[in-house]
Amino acid sequence: MFFDEKAIMGTHRILFVGHGNVFRSAFAQYRLSTLMEEQGMSGQNVRSAGTLARPGDLSPPVVVE
Repeated sequence: MFFDEKAIMGTHRILFVGHGNVFRSAFAQYRLSTLMEEQGMSGQNVRSAGTLARPGDLSPPVVVE
């Protein structure tokens, strides 16, 4: 076997990285977290970050809807 099955089935850490973390990477985090929970894979660590993100920057209202 080429992989450790226990490691594959455990908790994973997934990071989506974008420029400002206000749209694509934040949405990808939300969507993957939702899909994984729907598939019974709760407890996974899914996050998003931005290379140019600044504290207080918010997603545009149209994105939040």
